[in-house]
This record gives sequence, structure tokens and C-alpha cells, in this order.
Amino acid sequence: MKNKKEFTINDLALMVAKGFKGVDEKFAKIDERFEKIDEKFAKIDERFEKIDEKFERIDKRFETMASKEDLKKMELDLKDHLDEKLGELKGDLVAIIRKEDKKIIFLADLLTEENIVNNKINKIFKMEPFPRTI
Repeated sequence: MKNKKEFTINDLALMVAKGFKGVDEKFAKIDERFEKIDEKFAKIDERFEKIDEKFERIDKRFETMASKEDLKKMELDLKDHLDEKLGELKGDLVAIIRKEDKKIIFLADLLTEENIVNNKINKIFKMEPFPRTI
């Protein structure tokens, strides 16, 4: 004969409650794991925020730095400006020297007319910076 045991509703309710209790315990463990995972993600998020801040600071540095092309253009502009200024300075110096040369020529002519110097004055006229033929 087979042993047949009859279950009452209370027995069945206890068995179901026991099963749910096991499931609840498993869910509690899973919840604990998810909380730990959430904490780790929070730490990772903090790290990424710090990295983002560092990249923003680096980006600001790069924005203020001139590129190689900018530096090359500035160098060429500076050289052009210096060439222009040196040309102007050379022109000014030539004008000043010409004035002094005219003074020396006038003085030499005056000394020759007064017979203070002889015809060897021509050697002075042949000298640089503006030689003259007589």
C-alpha cells in the first residue's frame, strides 16, 4: 500500500511560506550585491568627474597656447616689420651722412679757394662713403 498523506490547506500554506522565505533570503542577498555594485559605480563616477575636470583644465591651456602656424606667422610678421624699420633707419643714416659730406665738400672748396690747401684735396673727395670725381 502506498502511503498517502493528506495535506491540509494549512500544510500547503506553510510549504508555500517556506518557499517564499527562501526566495526572500535570496533577494536580500542580491539586493546587498547590487548595493555594493552601486557603491563601486559611485566611486567610478567620482573618478570620471575628476578626469573630466583635468581634461577641461588641459583644454583651457591648449586654447591659450598658440599653434605652430600662429607662431610662424608672427615670426614672419616680425621679420617684415624689422626689415621695414631697418630700411627706414638706413635711409635716415644715408641722409645724415650726405649732409655731413656736403659740409666737408663745402669746407674743402672754401679752403681751396682761400689757398689754404692745395690740389691734394681731391684725395678727400674720392673717399667713401660718397666719392666724387673732380
